[in-house]
Amino acid sequence: MAYFYSATVAGFCSAVDIEALIHEARAEQAGAAKHVNESRALHNSHSFNVNMRICKEIMRDDVMPDDALEKLAKMLRSTHLPVQTTIANAIGADQPFVSRVLRGEVKRVTPRVERLWKYASSRIAEAERASEAVADVERELTSDYAGTEDIQPARRSGRKRRTNLELVSETFAADALSGVKAYLEDGYDPRLIVEQLVVLRRAQQVRRAGRAPGKRG
Repeated sequence: MAYFYSATVAGFCSAVDIEALIHEARAEQAGAAKHVNESRALHNSHSFNVNMRICKEIMRDDVMPDDALEKLAKMLRSTHLPVQTTIANAIGADQPFVSRVLRGEVKRVTPRVERLWKYASSRIAEAERASEAVADVERELTSDYAGTEDIQPARRSGRKRRTNLELVSETFAADALSGVKAYLEDGYDPRLIVEQLVVLRRAQQVRRAGRAPGKRG
């Protein structure tokens, strides 16, 4: 009888230990995944900030500075601009002209250079506005998702939430549509947009899961 009792206790303890180890392993795995995601987000944010800082230093609306040709060459290296052929078609020039400006071989400011400056400036500014809009939404999504992990999350005002979302929608809807149109006109893969929309929809579902019951908007 004593042997049976000892064996039963030992078996129970082993099962509890195994379950605890499994739980600990899952927690470590989740923590590692969260760390990787945070590291990637930090890296992407740093790269974006560096790129935007360079663009802001180069670009001052449509006003061409004294060293416009040098700055224009730097602008043409921006990842926010399409391929040289698309740029050339947009300004009524040929691709070799854009390539010469990029290499610093053009020494005079001509009407074609002015058109190239305006085109590059507007495209970079448009990309900057779109990126800032996405960053605002991501910050809101992150804040809402963090609230779902608390035992007693602080309730946000439904009216304030709707006001913020309406403001974002009114401010950036036109930029979003024009950005997608320009993206497709530049000949990029439309499947990437579809994939990003799937990601955004999933993020919206996560944000909605953190809302207080009975609230909409």
